[in-house]
Amino acid sequence: MKNFASNRDQGYRALPQKEFMLLFKSTPRSLCLDVRTPEEFSQGHLPGAINLDITQTDFELIINRIPKTTTLLLYCTHGKRALVFAKYLANLGYSAIFPERGIAYMAAPLVAG
Repeated sequence: MKNFASNRDQGYRALPQKEFMLLFKSTPRSLCLDVRTPEEFSQGHLPGAINLDITQTDFELIINRIPKTTTLLLYCTHGKRALVFAKYLANLGYSAIFPERGIAYMAAPLVAG
């Protein structure tokens, strides 16, 4: 499997959409973070995902409360914000996984609101 952004040694990796969704469904102890804006989140998100708008200055306060042993599943619309944030989280000592392409390319049921 060839991933465009995969570096397990640095704490982040991208998965194909199907593999990401399998991991999302089968890993109840992970934390799924939607790193889009609240407006984007309200238009549809994965069930159980938590909105963490990384463009806001207070997101670090939230991240610092998450144990570093928690696997973080990230996604955004097209994958670019998730990649940038995954690298940031890896530098803080977290393990972050995200889909190679964003939620716009997933065949997944979304929850509005």
